[in-house]
Amino acid sequence: MCLETNALCHTFETRWTQCLAKLPAERDGVPAAARFADLANFLDEKAPEAIAVFSTTYDHAAIVEEAATRGIHVMMEKPLAVNMEHAERIEAAARSGGIHVVVNYETTWY
Repeated sequence: MCLETNALCHTFETRWTQCLAKLPAERDGVPAAARFADLANFLDEKAPEAIAVFSTTYDHAAIVEEAATRGIHVMMEKPLAVNMEHAERIEAAARSGGIHVVVNYETTWY
C-alpha cells in the first residue's frame, strides 16, 4: 500500500491557521487550496479512497463515523479508542460503512 498526500485537514482551526501562516504556498506537494479545517468538507470535496488519521484519540470515533458514511477507509495511530464505548462506535461505523479500519504503530517501522 502506498499513501499519497494530496490534502490536509486539521479541525483545530486556530492552531491550523497559525501553522498555515508558517507554511509556504505549497508544502510537500500539497497546495494551500488542499488544506481544510472542516472534516466533512474535506471528505466530500476530495473523496479519498482512504485517510490517515493523526489526531487525539478522543476524536477517532467521530472521524471514523464521518468517513464510514462515505465508504472511506481509515488508518489511525494507536490507541484505537479512549474507552469501550468509542471502540464500539468505531466497530459499528466500520461494519455499517463496509470499510477497513487499521491501527498503525509507527515506531515498529524503524
